[in-house]
Amino acid sequence: MQDSNHSNPIAPWQAMTMLALGIAIIFFGLMTLKVNARIVLAVDGAIMCLMACAFGIKYDEIQKGIKDTIASMLIAMLILLAVGVLIGTWMASGTIPVMVYYGMQVITPALFLPVACILCTLMSTLAGTSWGTLATVGVACMGVGEGLGIPLEAAAGAVCVGAFFGDKISPLSDSPVITATVTDTPLMEGIKHSLISTGPAYLVSLVFFFVYGLEFSGGSTAESATYVEILSTIEKSFNLNPVTLIPVFVVIGLIAWKKPTIPTFVAGIAVAAAIGMVFQDVSLKNMMNYMYSGFSIHTDSTFVDKMLNRGGFTSMLSTIGLLMTAAIFGAPLRTAGVATVLLDYVQKFAKNSRVMAFSVMCLHT
Repeated sequence: MQDSNHSNPIAPWQAMTMLALGIAIIFFGLMTLKVNARIVLAVDGAIMCLMACAFGIKYDEIQKGIKDTIASMLIAMLILLAVGVLIGTWMASGTIPVMVYYGMQVITPALFLPVACILCTLMSTLAGTSWGTLATVGVACMGVGEGLGIPLEAAAGAVCVGAFFGDKISPLSDSPVITATVTDTPLMEGIKHSLISTGPAYLVSLVFFFVYGLEFSGGSTAESATYVEILSTIEKSFNLNPVTLIPVFVVIGLIAWKKPTIPTFVAGIAVAAAIGMVFQDVSLKNMMNYMYSGFSIHTDSTFVDKMLNRGGFTSMLSTIGLLMTAAIFGAPLRTAGVATVLLDYVQKFAKNSRVMAFSVMCLHT
């Protein structure tokens, strides 16, 4: 088996050397030097490029591999940027604050965790994206959880379980579609098998969230003070008009009509921006600044400020930088055919499916 990007694959010892050194550099940079992961990956990528060239891979092929890898991530990057802008406008328009405000009044602490998990599941299944769910409904649920005195770790767990489970079983999601295409399996058949493996874990999580959530059915004095502080601050800072929830229904409606993700988010951004300028008295200039650098508000409550001041185009640049440096690191390995060479080597001594499965698992780890 031969990598399509290179006509003369490197030797097994060369592939193992590149992989081992690449992993060692990542651990050294992150665990010992405690350097930012993006710089570690960028430096590691440069070293992998030098090693690939030393092992006979042409630099033009490596450069093309980096370009192709980044190009394959372009849609994901655009979605991330749209999500950042979406959060900024939904904050400025009052959409998320209103969701937090009414959510804190409707959802009881005891039922918050299972309800948040189910809401994120529905949103992620309809949107086909865990990122979009985490950034919209997930953000709102975290705000509600903070106000209800729910530990942030537990709230984040409920949000992530729902968002990622919904993404894995959504026919609109990239990962099930790509998996079905690569394995030549009908999409719904693949989703059915995903349910078999992940469904029980999801049900166990819901039961756990319900049982664990019962501990918060009372609520302490400190939690009650925080609860009142959030409600009163949001009430003073925003026009709590139900109209501000229109962007949510616009996004859900377009998702239900199976419209593409990016235009759907753009529509949600446009509607939220218009509502923010009309109902929250935000100027066009400030709204565009919120789109770029994120929503910013200064109230009497630092707790509320921390909860609401987020989003914007720039908030996603760090994540996009991580994706790009990961591409710089991974492209030389892919171009040199490291994974292909190692898999070929594994096939030679793998006597049964168990050995093969264990070997592949080790390579992925």
